[in-house]
Amino acid sequence: MSGPSGELLDQGLDFFTTIITRLSEDDWERPTPCAGWTVRDVLGHLVTSTHVAISLMQGRPPGWPDPARPGDLVEGDPVEFWRATVVRARDVLHKADLDPALETPLGQTAAGCRAAVP
Repeated sequence: MSGPSGELLDQGLDFFTTIITRLSEDDWERPTPCAGWTVRDVLGHLVTSTHVAISLMQGRPPGWPDPARPGDLVEGDPVEFWRATVVRARDVLHKADLDPALETPLGQTAAGCRAAVP
């Protein structure tokens, strides 16, 4: 992993893991400030976003699942589902070249966010 973007992503993965490991089974169905979403839905959304980043770092077009509830994407134990995503993201991040420009839903950008590409 190289650069500040990779380090920031790595720290974010650790931070979110710390938060979700504190949740009880009942917490996953609690409402959140995101209208209509449960805690499980927020996790599903974050996993989807992480999978998009993984695809982009691998130079592949991302997939965009369209469930009514993002929590429906969470398979099995939510914490273990997240941990598997973290392992995959870190593996890809360690191998990724963050210098080339990438086409994203927000336009063309440098993967490492060192500089935006006009």
